[in-house]
Amino acid sequence: MLRMFVVLVAFCLGVAFATNSQSGVCVIKLVKGKLVSVGDCQKNDGSEIARLMKRDLKMKQKGRCDILYKSKCFHAIVYPTHNANFEDAQAACKKHKWKLGNVYDVMNYLLLQDFFVTMIPADQSLINVWTGMTYTNGNLRLTSGKEATFPEQLWKPYSNTQWTNVVFAVRKVRKKNTRDIFNIAPDWEYNGVLCED
Repeated sequence: MLRMFVVLVAFCLGVAFATNSQSGVCVIKLVKGKLVSVGDCQKNDGSEIARLMKRDLKMKQKGRCDILYKSKCFHAIVYPTHNANFEDAQAACKKHKWKLGNVYDVMNYLLLQDFFVTMIPADQSLINVWTGMTYTNGNLRLTSGKEATFPEQLWKPYSNTQWTNVVFAVRKVRKKNTRDIFNIAPDWEYNGVLCED
């Protein structure tokens, strides 16, 4: 009964959760109407899902969050064309009293990818999404100034050190050896924006 209730609530809210267990990462998300656990998930009775849903429901009730991750509320903006430079992306977030968002770690990146891929316009194969992160002095940094680290498969900076803004690519079909998170000049125009409360 609890599992059916959890599935119904998750379906209605469009929820995906990520947790850390002692043995690794556990991702719980809704796939084709069913809750699916991927990774090192210790409990299979629905109690962990229910706990996460209660926690994140409180966050979601405060305001519309497209993605909740570690109590951080993310919002996705996607335009039909590549018409938003960095300044436009900042303004889009500010309009809603948000700020440009961060990608905190690999799990956060994967959840963002899963959400943004559903927003890629039908006539496009990928979108690039502005973040508030920066690339300075050879380091990838969050908006707080704290250094962020990602594996080489994801973070591939261009050698132009004057390109200090950071975007991430979202593809309908993932390809190997591509730049997934990278630095770019602020005047380039893309169609995705990641905002955060």
